[in-house]
Amino acid sequence: MPGVSQALVEFANHHRQPAAPGIEVIETPRYRITLQPDFPIPGPNSIAWVRCSADDADEMIREARGIVAPHHLAVNWILDPETQPTDFADHLARH
Repeated sequence: MPGVSQALVEFANHHRQPAAPGIEVIETPRYRITLQPDFPIPGPNSIAWVRCSADDADEMIREARGIVAPHHLAVNWILDPETQPTDFADHLARH
């Protein structure tokens, strides 16, 4: 199987879906939420670009989920190689 091009890896790690008709983007210094209510499955609905301290992680998870909850959409948490804290997946697993 051929390797994945570095350009594709860079795109996957750094592309940010812009807001557009039918796509709501909520961006904070700690995370980025992308919601597409007319496509009610995880995938296009996500919480990504997580950047916070370990001490803030649990509160940030509650905050982001609180923003998503009124929309009644399932979301993916997308953890990229630069996610902070590095053990953020463990914080998510505890919720």
